[in-house]
Amino acid sequence: MPWIGKHGFIEVSFPNRREEIAITPGHLTPALLRRELLKIKVMPERIYITHLKPQFYKMIERELQRLKLNNLTLLKEGGVIGV
Repeated sequence: MPWIGKHGFIEVSFPNRREEIAITPGHLTPALLRRELLKIKVMPERIYITHLKPQFYKMIERELQRLKLNNLTLLKEGGVIGV
């Protein structure tokens, strides 16, 4: 996961039901993200989720909410992160 200060940026492109499609090109699903986060010793204060496929946005959003991680922020196309 790329880090910028206390923030992490990672993509979650597909919903969990599309895991087989996500793995081959190296993309993540919410479940795969959870596994990757378990490998991190110090969790970033904020994790920005990028590259959500538009047709799966709502489904990915619901699946990420079920992870109950308070430090996730989903980025939208054209969105700007405030400083």
